[in-house]
Amino acid sequence: MNAAVADLSEVAAEPTLRIGIMSNGSAELTPAVVQTFHRARPEIQVEFVALDFTEHVSALMQHKVDVAFVRPAPDDERVAVDVLTTERRIVVVPASWELADAPAVHLSDVLELPYISLPDHTPRQFADYLYFAAARGGLAPHCSRSHAVTPHEVLTTVAAGCGAGSALESFQRYYPWPGTVCVPVLDAPLEHSVLATRADDRNPAVRIFRSQATTLARELGPQLRLTAT
Repeated sequence: MNAAVADLSEVAAEPTLRIGIMSNGSAELTPAVVQTFHRARPEIQVEFVALDFTEHVSALMQHKVDVAFVRPAPDDERVAVDVLTTERRIVVVPASWELADAPAVHLSDVLELPYISLPDHTPRQFADYLYFAAARGGLAPHCSRSHAVTPHEVLTTVAAGCGAGSALESFQRYYPWPGTVCVPVLDAPLEHSVLATRADDRNPAVRIFRSQATTLARELGPQLRLTAT
């Protein structure tokens, strides 16, 4: 019994890094960073936490995760941000819509689409990102009655013809979904995926993870198509 208690104490004392990932994170860069960190610090356990759209900042502030791959970059003084990818924007539409046949579109083609709704407690910055708010001149988006907080919910709703979504270009490599089509928005401003951490976090594991993430972003970003200009 004493030996079992001692073993449990050792397990509990093992350092752990909790990694939050929203949607497809920073695309192919996400697993590359995790693998590099694991090779460098194999004694640190990693746990993965799937984040929904409402947890853009709250997962860090509530200590649900230690680092988070999210988009867009949080505008919050409590959060430190490292830009990892810079990508073109796409809209995700039902395959039955006329827009799905277009090889590419412009912002003027997509601002009036009925976008999937977000819960009221979704961070304003994420909602602005999803709805291309900067191009709307202060006008509210048209939203469908269907709500979503995860990519799976977005895709099933879009496939059913109940609304449209938007994402970064790498999204389509991770979520090929029957009944949906991803269309590039040519004149939409480029957007980032980032690694977010608590600004006051002194955890050495977090600092190492951040350093490796930014290094790999510089080295691998161009060849992974994650540094659009």
